[in-house]
Amino acid sequence: MEHAVRPGAIFDYGVLHLEWPTAAFIAVVFLLTMFLLNQLLFKPLLRTLDGREAILHQSHLRLEQIAQSVTEAEAHYQAKQTALYEEVAAQFQEAMSEAQKQAGILTEKARLDAHDAIKKAEEAIEAEAKSALAEAKTLAQDLARLIQNKVLR
Repeated sequence: MEHAVRPGAIFDYGVLHLEWPTAAFIAVVFLLTMFLLNQLLFKPLLRTLDGREAILHQSHLRLEQIAQSVTEAEAHYQAKQTALYEEVAAQFQEAMSEAQKQAGILTEKARLDAHDAIKKAEEAIEAEAKSALAEAKTLAQDLARLIQNKVLR
């Protein structure tokens, strides 16, 4: 039995017969479906993904700016800290120098006061020694008179 070719049949697969109007209809439905999917699903989805990518890119740029400003702030902080350390060291050195000057002045004053006190003490001792010597002379004279009076009597 030979199969009879039907009019409009392009493909004949035994049980499945595909005619050109059916093939054209399937192609139109496929193309229409692809167009609608592209317009209603793929383009909005791609726009959303592009928007998210742009947001991520902006966030990344902002993060880089923040990191750079933090780095600059840290460098500024380090510079200020170094300047303050130098200023404190200079003030400390100045205060130390002033304290050493004052200590030198006080030491010299104390030395002069001690020297004056020693001089006065030496003078007082010398005066007491002269006075004791004079008193000893008078006592010796009195004793000599007393002995002379006792011996002569």
